[in-house]
This record gives sequence, C-alpha cells and structure tokens, in this order.
Amino acid sequence: MKMKSWAVICWTLLVLVLVLVGADECPDGGRCKEGQTCCRGSADSFSCCPFHQAECCEDHVHCCPADTTCDSSTSSCVNSSVSVPWAERTSADRPSTSKSFRMIRTSTDEDSENTCPDLSRCPAEFSCLKASTKFGCCPVAKGVSCADGKHCCPEGHRCSIDSRSCIKKEFEMTVLCNDGVSECPNDMTCCETPDGKWGCCPLPKAVCCDDKKHCCPEGTTCDTENMKCISSSTQKEFPMWSKFPARQRADWENQKVKEVACNETAACPDGSTCCKNKHGDWSCCHLKDAICCKDLEHCCPKGTRCNKAKGTCDDRSGSVPWTEKVSTVRRKNVQMEVKVVPCDDKVGCPDGTTCCKTQQGSWACCPLPEAVCCQDFIHCCPKGQTCNLAAQTCDGGQQSVPWVKKISSIPRKDVQTEVKVVPCDDKVGCPDGTTCCKTKEGSWACCPLPEAVCCQDFIHCCPKGQTCNLAAQTCEGGQQSVPWVKKISSIPRKDVQMEVKVVPCDDKVGCPDGTTCCKTKEGSWACCPLPEAVCCQDFIHCCPKGQTCNLAAQTCEGGQQSVPWVKKISSIPRKDVQMEVKVVPCDDKVGCPDGTTCCKTKEGSWACCPLPEAVCCQDFIHCCPKGQTCNLAAQTCDGGQQSVPWVKKISSIPRKDVQTEVKVVPCDDKVGCPDGTTCCKTQQGSWGCCPLPQAVCCSDRIHCCPHGSSCTGQGSCIRNSKLNWSNWNWVLGNKKKTQIL
Repeated sequence: MKMKSWAVICWTLLVLVLVLVGADECPDGGRCKEGQTCCRGSADSFSCCPFHQAECCEDHVHCCPADTTCDSSTSSCVNSSVSVPWAERTSADRPSTSKSFRMIRTSTDEDSENTCPDLSRCPAEFSCLKASTKFGCCPVAKGVSCADGKHCCPEGHRCSIDSRSCIKKEFEMTVLCNDGVSECPNDMTCCETPDGKWGCCPLPKAVCCDDKKHCCPEGTTCDTENMKCISSSTQKEFPMWSKFPARQRADWENQKVKEVACNETAACPDGSTCCKNKHGDWSCCHLKDAICCKDLEHCCPKGTRCNKAKGTCDDRSGSVPWTEKVSTVRRKNVQMEVKVVPCDDKVGCPDGTTCCKTQQGSWACCPLPEAVCCQDFIHCCPKGQTCNLAAQTCDGGQQSVPWVKKISSIPRKDVQTEVKVVPCDDKVGCPDGTTCCKTKEGSWACCPLPEAVCCQDFIHCCPKGQTCNLAAQTCEGGQQSVPWVKKISSIPRKDVQMEVKVVPCDDKVGCPDGTTCCKTKEGSWACCPLPEAVCCQDFIHCCPKGQTCNLAAQTCEGGQQSVPWVKKISSIPRKDVQMEVKVVPCDDKVGCPDGTTCCKTKEGSWACCPLPEAVCCQDFIHCCPKGQTCNLAAQTCDGGQQSVPWVKKISSIPRKDVQTEVKVVPCDDKVGCPDGTTCCKTQQGSWGCCPLPQAVCCSDRIHCCPHGSSCTGQGSCIRNSKLNWSNWNWVLGNKKKTQIL
C-alpha cells in the first residue's frame, strides 16, 4: 500500500514539474499566454515568465530563458557562453472554472436531427464535436471539444489542460485580428470574411481559404472546388471548417492597451519593437529595443546579432534562440494618410519599399528601400547587391541571402493624371515603358520591357540588344542568358477615334492591317498575322514572306533557320462596301462563293470545293486543285511536286439572283427527282433518286450505277472499259431516297 502511495506522490510531482516547465495553465488555475511559463510565487501563487520552458529565479519576481541560470548579483541570466538581462514576471490570469461534460458516441439513427461531418448523428439537443478519432455528441446545443477527445465545454468556455474543467470566456485570452477591433478566442485563427470583416476559424494557426468562408488545419491546403482540406505531407483529405463572426472590442478595451507606433496606421504592444516583414509591412518583436533580423521573420535581444544559419542570437559570450515576430494592430488614434512611393501616375508602393516592373508590365512592390529589381520580374535584392538568377540569391555582401518576392502595388489617390500609352495602331496601345508586339492572332500584345525585341513565336520578347533563342526559350546577348518574357494584352486607346484599317479579302470580308488574306478549307477567308504572307496548302497555317511551307515538318523554310508556322485567324466583316457577294452558279437554285467550284454530293445536291476550277473527287466528298488527280486510296491530290491532302467540300448557298423554278425529273404523276438525277424503284415499291444522270437502276432496288455500266451481284458497277469500281460505298453506298414533290 505504501508503495502505491509513493507511486501516486511521484506521479503527482512529475505532473507538477511538467506543468511548471511547459504548460500555459498553472496548477492553481491561473493561466499564462502561449509560449510563457508558470512560475511559483512566495505564497503558493503563480505568475508568468515571458519565456518558453523558463528558469524561475529564487526571488519569485524574475526569470531567465531555458538553458541559463539566474545570477541575482548581476540581475542577469548566464550560462557558459552568454549573459543577458533577466526578465520580470507578470501576473497570471485568474479564470473561473466549472466541470466539463463527458461526450457520448454518435449513432447511425436516421431519426436523429443533428448530422455530423462524417454523416454520423447526434440527438437534437446535443452538438457534434470532433472526438479523439471520429465525432462525439456533447450534451449542450453549442459546445467546444476538449483535447482528450472525450470531454467538452459550453460555447463561451475553453477546456483546462486535463480536460476536466471549463474556463469562462470572459477570463479567456483572445487573439486580436489585424483590424485592431475584432478578436477571436485563444487557440483560434482570425480570417477575413467575404464582406471585408473578420471571422474566427476554430483551429490554431489555421489556413484561411481563398473563398473567405472556410478554413483548414495547419499543414493542409484548401481545395475550395471540392470543399476539402488536403494534407501537404500525406495528401489525406479532411472536411473544411466554417468560420463564425469575430467579437468586436469595445472602445474602453482598446484604450487599456499601450502601443508602440510603427507608422501612421500600424502599432505594436508596449515593450515590443516594430520590425519590417517580407510583405513590406510591419510586424512586432516582443522584445524591447530588439534587433530586427534580415530574414524579415525573426528578431534578437538588444546587443546581439542575428545568426541566420543557426537561428540564434549571438554576442561575444554565446548565443540564445532567436524570436519569431507577430502581426501588428491597426492604430485608431490617428487618421493620417499612408505615405506612398509613386511608381507611375496611377499606382505606388508603401513607404520604405521599391517599385519594380512585373512580367505583365504593371508594377509590384519590393519590401526593401532602394532595392535592386531582379530580371525574372518576380524577386528583388537589397541595395548594393546583385540578383543571382541561378542560385535565387542576392550576392555582394559578406554572404549570399535569399532574394525577396515582390508584392502588389496600390492605387495612388494623390493624382488624377491619365496613364501614358505607347500606341500600337489606331485603336490599341501598351502601357508606358513597354513595347508593342504582334500576336499569332494578328492583334497586339505588350512586352513589359522598353524598346524590346519581339520573338518569332509571337508569345515572348527579350530586352533591347538581345536575341530570342527559340530552342532554349531564353534571351541571348548579355553576360548571361536570361529567361524570356511573356507578353500581356494590349489596352484600348482613348486618345483616338480613327477607324481600323482593313486589308480587303473580297467584297464582304477583310483582315486587319498588316495581315494577309488566306483561303480556308471551307472556301471562306482567314487572316494570317503576317504582312504579305505565304498561305500554306493545308488551308490552316501560313509563313512569312519569302519562305515556303513545309507541310511534313509543320515549319517555314527559307531563312537562316526553320521557324514554326503560324495559325490563321478569322476574317472580319468589311464596313466600307455594300456590294453583293459574287456567286458561282451550280444550277438554277444554288451556287458557291466566288473562287470555289460546284461539285455533286452523294445525295445528288450541290456542295462547294474551296478551290477555283477544282477537280471533284469520285467519293462525292472531297476535291483537288486544278490539274491534279484524286487518289482515293491515299486520300491525297497527286500531280504536283508532292502529294497534298485533299480538301473537304462545304455546303452550297441559295442563289438570290434568279427566281427560276427548280427543274425536276418526273418519276410519275406525284413524285420526281432533282435535275441531273435518275428515278429508280425502291424495295417498297416507291421511288428513290440515284445521284447520277441517266443512271442504271440495280436489281436490288437499293443501288445504282453510272450510264453505260451494269450492276454486278458482288456490289460493283462494270463499265465497258472494264474499270471496276470495287468499293461502291462511295458511289452506291448512298441508298436512294424518295423525293416527294
């Protein structure tokens, strides 16, 4: 029995030691802030030391960082290598407590009204809460889950460390949101809401999702499309969490807090230090007169220096761990305008930052004063250093440091000047300091460089004096190769009202100025985005003037090197003419556009080959250029220097220039067939139309053969010349259709 009692005493002592060293909650019910340590006072009371796992000094007033000892003779914290001033403890909060509730298991009873995220259910008067493995039911309408996964507390409370007690919210430490007015309970995260206000995510260090409605646990990413949180390490999926509105602090609550002003709008708590962060804004170091480290994330005590490699604060006597900065709060006692570094007449950057160009030709802000803008248009380096694109560092000081990513610029309110524009043509232009370049579509895009070189891929560009390396996708000519730049969209010009010039293709359509009209497979017109270009025989692409189309390689040959061919774009209606479109008449009813050829279809009607004086192929679908022959087996047109793909015919168009009745070949007193076809009996005893004039109707009453030939039982037509049309699908496979007039 004594052994058991001793074991209990030892275990109790061990728990007390662990609480003393690392917990936020003190044994007497008091509470210290996260990252602080509870220290015993003179009368069994507890106070808070502002260090994690701190050394509590014997005077019951001061404390020291971990791995140091208290030296009362010098009022300092020392070890074998360092000596720093000791810190004064602060009073612990005195929350009131109540007993926590035991959760019960969920069920699959469909009669239960409360559905949990895992589709299990709780009674109506209970709340679904996350338990140790699944979900549990807390016997209050709105509850919070405790750390053990077995107990819960009512809303407005938090659980004690042992999960046995509930601490009221009015005694709870809060997380102040960035607006300086809204706050969330401790161990929760402030997230912005869609209406620009602040909400609370019920998770510590949570990820705020882009939809501004949900949040995910630390170490996951938001999949807003599928409403999932995906673990960055295991790829495991979790349900998203919803936010609830943050509490608005009263004016008297804010008046209590003393602040250290960082600038006109941001401040830090009294006794801390303002430091710049990676975004060009301000953060707070909880040390007075602290040293702000160059990584823009950490800080060190006064009189030490930052050691980025080790993550420590060093001086001659030794080193201590460096400290991570926290967010500032908005100042409410001033209404001054934020100073802005002007980038151009429209946008600027926060004071103490530098304007740098982006890949899109707009402006971004480097969070460093008088910084060096890197050639990748994304990063920047401190003044006096150079950008190392390969190593992604800033070189030139005692050591290389990581480069910094730029942030978005802000609109300028101090000027109303119009933005200057570099004119591309009479309609569009590019922002000042950029260069107009042609696109594949024949329109204009903007290279975010002044007097730039436009690359032949119609997508990228290079700095002035350099050349585009299409194979390596780089710009050559300087001390080193640099990545090429992608162009951005041009902008409408407001300073001119001139009409856009058009290159006429025919009487109806044209192409933009500086392009070339080329025929399409459909017989209409398309625009090659090059002046006086060569139209390729595939009716899709084109090449620069003086070069030839290589259909096999899909390139343009003839210059110093082969370059990719260009895809044509749609033509545009001409507004300068009102002339009627010319038509090639096929018969008395339909015709084809000018420059095309009428060809018969399988149905006996007409289609249009998009070539002038073309050869109509015997499959009734395709056609070939004048002087060439149709190769049905290879589906090509033969007879020139090389075989080219044959062309598919398009539909004919009604003729508006004649009012003549359509001629009909009468089959009997009731029905007939179109002119140029032949009436043949069908298997049902009615009439069908063979798409050939004076044709031979086959005895199967389904197919037909040309005049002067005979039908065979093997499904072919034999002429007197013994030419065997063995595949009758292209002539005979089209079953006859009854024509009812």
